Amino acid sequence: RAWWHDRRETDRAWRVSASSIEERGYNLDIHNPRQCAAEVLGDVRDWQRQYTALGERLRTLTGQVAEALVHTPDAERLVEQLDVLTADVAGVGCLRGLVLDLACRGRLVAADGARVETAASLVERVRGASKAAPVSEGPPFALPEAWRWARLEDVCGYIQRGRGPRYAELSDVPVVSQKCVQWSGFSLSRARFIEPASLSKYHPERFLRAGDVLLNSTGMGTIGRVNVMPDLTDRFRHVVADSHVTVLRPTLVAPRYMWAWLASPTVQDSIDRIATGTTKQTELGVSVVRALWLPVAPRQDQLRIVTKVDALLDLCRALHEVLLERTRVASRLGRALATDLTR
Repeated sequence: RAWWHDRRETDRAWRVSASSIEERGYNLDIHNPRQCAAEVLGDVRDWQRQYTALGERLRTLTGQVAEALVHTPDAERLVEQLDVLTADVAGVGCLRGLVLDLACRGRLVAADGARVETAASLVERVRGASKAAPVSEGPPFALPEAWRWARLEDVCGYIQRGRGPRYAELSDVPVVSQKCVQWSGFSLSRARFIEPASLSKYHPERFLRAGDVLLNSTGMGTIGRVNVMPDLTDRFRHVVADSHVTVLRPTLVAPRYMWAWLASPTVQDSIDRIATGTTKQTELGVSVVRALWLPVAPRQDQLRIVTKVDALLDLCRALHEVLLERTRVASRLGRALATDLTR
């Protein structure tokens, strides 16, 4: 046949010498040298043990989530759905969003009966100074009795885009770009550096501070990502943001609490609607950011909410990792089983 005269080696076809076949007693059940031995010869029982262990780890983490939710107003309904929400990676993503939404609606922790200051008095201390652009829409939902709605400008001492920098090959002042603000966390690994001589044009308030909330404000796929600036004073003299990142400097709310609200599905799902510009140049203008609503909880409740949110999001990250690893192990188990059965 034609193919016999045009034989080629592939991942599934390989050359074997006649002498080696003779030495094997003409047994053609020969291991494919191009396949990973760990994949082909992996012991089925070992993969089964790993898969079972991951299932137990998944049940343990799900139990810890249930325990963390037990004192919430919606505990019974939430716990009933946990098996669905922790069944796969997509479900864990929904759980993460649910945690953030409940947190900013006052439904993740019980109210603190020993409040020193209400949200109303907290907001009224600066309410009169607001310069936010008028927004036709009102607050998106009702709040607990002790909470109040405020514009972001009401609770921040500074809201401004970064500047377009002059870059340098060597410098000790990094520039935070949208690549630094990822959902997985804040990182300067992809940051560029500013020309030192241009720093004289920067007003002191433009130098980033620990606790600044950084909001990506341009571009499809990047707009809306948000992080909290870590303390980098032990590494860098100054850090600045470029013109695609909006810097918010909270004064009356905890930075991590503001992050939880801006990262929540309520805000993220609204970004396409409130952003301006064309598809490739979509942006959140500073006036739009200043006018965004924020549900303000009493200060003590904010700190308790942040603690609860961080604990639950840590569990969500662990669930995500376990589910990814379980999928990988299930694939290896299936391949090892298939190899074992077809030998």
